[in-house]
Amino acid sequence: MSKEAILKELIRGEYVSGSALCRSLGVSRAAIWKQIEALRAEGFEIESRTNRGYLLKSAPDSISAAMVGAYAASRWNIISLYSVDSTNNYAKMLAEQGAADMTVVISDEQTGGKGRLGRSFVSRKGYGMYFSALLRPKNSAGDVQFVTSLAAIAVCRALKKAAGLDTSIKWTNDIVCGGRKLCGILTEMSVEAENGHIQYIVIGPGINVSYAQDDFPEELRDRCTSLRMENHMVPRAKLAAALLDELAGMYSDGKFTVDLEQCHREYSALCMTLGREVSVVRPSGVRHGRATGLAPDFGLIVEYDDGSTETVSSGEVSVRGMYGYV
Repeated sequence: MSKEAILKELIRGEYVSGSALCRSLGVSRAAIWKQIEALRAEGFEIESRTNRGYLLKSAPDSISAAMVGAYAASRWNIISLYSVDSTNNYAKMLAEQGAADMTVVISDEQTGGKGRLGRSFVSRKGYGMYFSALLRPKNSAGDVQFVTSLAAIAVCRALKKAAGLDTSIKWTNDIVCGGRKLCGILTEMSVEAENGHIQYIVIGPGINVSYAQDDFPEELRDRCTSLRMENHMVPRAKLAAALLDELAGMYSDGKFTVDLEQCHREYSALCMTLGREVSVVRPSGVRHGRATGLAPDFGLIVEYDDGSTETVSSGEVSVRGMYGYV
């Protein structure tokens, strides 16, 4: 019997009798009382009434393994940290040490959060949902080029489910709301050089939850948003659990189990980059054009100003009118 088991019963928002808890969890009233007192010590306000039982009146915005597990319907090995340099780094370290498939690292703070192309990611303590899921798919690297796109779909679904917020995707890995960045996703992979088989994949979304505009660095204030700024606050544990459930719905027994054609249609519908003027930025230079479609492998089809067409699978794509690009 664990705190998670009790919280699963209490988060329904109704009185739960002590006898019902004893029966469902197979423990004594004394054991229930001990765990209730432990939860109260952690900041959970739990009312107890004779002949009615226990009622969860309020809860801290905790990302503890017990709280996330209580909300989640899927089964993950959840590791919750107070602070870490990067949840992706920590998940990769665990992977190298043999951590199991479907392990997730969630932290209250990142001191060295990472974004794409070596950028830093603002990760203030208690202000975001910093999260890295470790998967060990039984595929070769060429078979999972779509993973970041699936993760973007999962984040959009989770935000809708948990927070009631409609979002869109800036190709390939930014989740945006009102033209501002709400979430970034950093996907990293380790592949065996000899045969191309995947050792592990780490999917690392970072979602801005309770930031106010002034909490962002000055250079990001007109580019970033948060659930608080969009008036769609939700407990971080509930959001994390919704995302875990969405990912689990796409992946089980070491395999991605999605209908790729359906996901392609969903990503296309969510992708605000399509039909917009873009710039493709690479070390060799910058090319301007229009994003005209999405390739079967989720690459971005760009028709350049000179009339040529390319399917872009790497490089930085800026969208005119977003993030300061005029």
